[in-house]
Amino acid sequence: MIRAMTTTFHIYKIKVEVILNLSDMLP
Repeated sequence: MIRAMTTTFHIYKIKVEVILNLSDMLP
């Protein structure tokens, strides 16, 4: 269960980083 939560957290963190990167590319 803890491993599943850790994996979910990592996926969420990656999504947030991608969104921030896309926001930086926008004018």
